[in-house]
Amino acid sequence: MVNIASGDTTQQSRVLWGQSDHIGDIIFEYSTYPNFQVITGKITAKITDTKIPVKVKISRFLSCMEIQFMLITLLLLCLNLMQKV
Repeated sequence: MVNIASGDTTQQSRVLWGQSDHIGDIIFEYSTYPNFQVITGKITAKITDTKIPVKVKISRFLSCMEIQFMLITLLLLCLNLMQKV
């Protein structure tokens, strides 16, 4: 299970929340392109308790800009790599 949400939007920042049922690192990737043609940024966070979402803040955006975001867990990366081999 992986959950992601956004909120707390200000004039120049947004907060992203992520949650996984596995302890470990997660990667938030975000882009101003609808299909992630260009990754605008990445932030890594650590899940230490599966019941508590982690929170990261992204900045340097205008509140009117549309931001796409996704959450990647190391477990999903490993499964994806195994499928490609």
